[in-house]
Amino acid sequence: MTSDPARAKTMISNIQLTSDNGTNMQAGLNAAKNLLASSQATNKIVILISDGEPTRFTLANGTLCGSGQGDSLGWNPSKACENSNLLPSSAAKNEADALKNSNVKIYAVGYANEDGELHQFLTEKIASQPKETYSHNATSTEKLAEVMKQIATNIKHILAKDAKVTDTIRPNMHPHK
Repeated sequence: MTSDPARAKTMISNIQLTSDNGTNMQAGLNAAKNLLASSQATNKIVILISDGEPTRFTLANGTLCGSGQGDSLGWNPSKACENSNLLPSSAAKNEADALKNSNVKIYAVGYANEDGELHQFLTEKIASQPKETYSHNATSTEKLAEVMKQIATNIKHILAKDAKVTDTIRPNMHPHK
């Protein structure tokens, strides 16, 4: 989308956050896919940070499915969603697979979750390969800062990999003596 840090900060600041007592990971990944669709960048990266397993998803017609209960907590779809044959986790996985199949790398970070279920889901279903690089668990704000620094370092290496810098000097330019 952009390599300009100021523009990236503005874009992040403009993200509208909502709270509906659930985690719609699929919608977040879908929004990332739509934002990246027009990008001409050769290296496309998504960083997903979540404090919970998927508990909701959105159908193609815009219908929000889910009651805030995840797959493991007794999924109970609403009437409008019962024929979709999806669970919140499968909807998120399908969206992540679509991104990964279009060569987008996904960093998945579980935040403030110590039970391990979220980290396992992110590792097995969402993060790109190798899992050691793309899947992280941050149990505190301090750990989240460390993880984000590590991801930033990885991204710098990706962006600079096999780089070639060419500095053409015009024929009328002479070094100062």
